[in-house]
Amino acid sequence: MPVMDGIAATRAILARHPGIRILAMSGIDDAVTVQRMLSAGAIGYILKDTHPEELESTIRTVHSGKSVLSADVMRPLLNRALASTKTPRDYGLTRREIDILQAMALGLNNSEVADRLYISVATVRFHLTNIIVKLGAENRTEALIIAVREKLI
Repeated sequence: MPVMDGIAATRAILARHPGIRILAMSGIDDAVTVQRMLSAGAIGYILKDTHPEELESTIRTVHSGKSVLSADVMRPLLNRALASTKTPRDYGLTRREIDILQAMALGLNNSEVADRLYISVATVRFHLTNIIVKLGAENRTEALIIAVREKLI
């Protein structure tokens, strides 16, 4: 991109239009770049060589509000997280917040998490806000990455 990279573009787009859902499509699959893009606000990240049928499905998934990371992108993130040997930090998450993170890790949206845990969608949103704040994340995807990296789930 001639003027700015995808990370800067994502931040600029979301600053002007906070309700937009951004799906990053890149040829770069290193964990640092993926994390930076997700921290900038993208709710999905896939590689340019994604098969057209998978791309269509991914676009529909992101449009519905769910986060998406292709397996090729998730693998380096998980490897990096699992390679971390530091002692897990205590983020002060409650049992219910851990339950919500675990359900989100299965790819469930807020409504599906609520159904699974027998709570309201408003309660899921409340806990999700607390999770994001406690983990110092920018969004639900980054919260999941932190939770995996820190071995919270």
